[in-house]
Parts: sequence; structure tokens; C-alpha cells
Amino acid sequence: MLNGYAFSLLGILMFISLWSLRNYFFDENYQRENNRAAGQFLTAHALPNDLVIVSASYTSDNLEYYSQIKDLNIIGYPSSKFSEWQSKLSNDKNQIDVRGRDIGAKFVKENKIEPDLKLIIGKRKRFWLFLSRIFHSDPNGLIRKFCDENYIRELHGSWGSTELILYKTGLSALKLKD
Repeated sequence: MLNGYAFSLLGILMFISLWSLRNYFFDENYQRENNRAAGQFLTAHALPNDLVIVSASYTSDNLEYYSQIKDLNIIGYPSSKFSEWQSKLSNDKNQIDVRGRDIGAKFVKENKIEPDLKLIIGKRKRFWLFLSRIFHSDPNGLIRKFCDENYIRELHGSWGSTELILYKTGLSALKLKD
């Protein structure tokens, strides 16, 4: 039989557990990302050698795992390894090998977005933006804002706090000032 002290302790523990479950199911800061749905969406709509820019670069492994396309160019941004990749990105090839992603979070620097993304995107006619756990990389939505202002959205998928956006580039879509 439970005495008053044990009963109170059990009640407090149940309250904390229920509060945590409420956060898990109803607060997107605590929800589990639906990377499986994003991977399936990408598999259904991506083309070989498409570029996928992943905000919160450590989430790229999840997207790569759930998408069943092996020849995608998935690059985490921002990344501490970006300076190592610059020479690979600037050689105008469609295929990029930028393995060795960041393990932790790295935040976007507003003054670096335009030059970095112009270099990453290069002369491609389209690219994907994968947004997941942006509170660890881009809490103010600066990457999405830049892309929305400078490119045309062609396709969009959203699953709670996870999004995939296909942008169209090229002369008809490019709004950047050189």
C-alpha cells in the first residue's frame, strides 16, 4: 500500500511524464522530424544529380538514409567544412562529393548566405532545400527567405517541422543581382 509520500511522488512523476508527452506530440520544437516522409517525397520527385541543401547539416544523414536515390548531391549548410568544399564546388561539375558532414549544430551567418549559396548552387537549373531542426541552424529562416526572394518555388512538401522545397533557377527564375 502506498503511503502519502509515495503517492505524492508518483503523482508528480506522472504529471512530468504527461507534460513531456504533450510537448512531444504537440510542440514542434520537441517533435520527432518526419524524415521518412521527406525521403519518400524526395525519391518521388528528385532527378539524378539534384542538389539538396540541408539546413542543420547533421540532419543530412537522415535524409540520405530515407531517400532511395544514391546519386543526389546532399550538402549541409552551414558547415564548418565549407571552406574545404569551396574548390570542389567551384569546378562547375554536377557531381559533388562532400562527405564528412558536421556532427553538431552550426548557425547561419546572414552576411555569408548570398555568396555561399551562389557558390553551392552554381549553374544548376534547380535545387532542393531541406529544412529540419532549423532551430539548430537557422532559427530566423534566413536561408528560406533568401531562396524565396531569389528563386522560384516549384514544389513544396511539409511534414510538421520538416520541409522540402524545390527551387527553379536559371535566367527566367534568377532574381539575384550580380
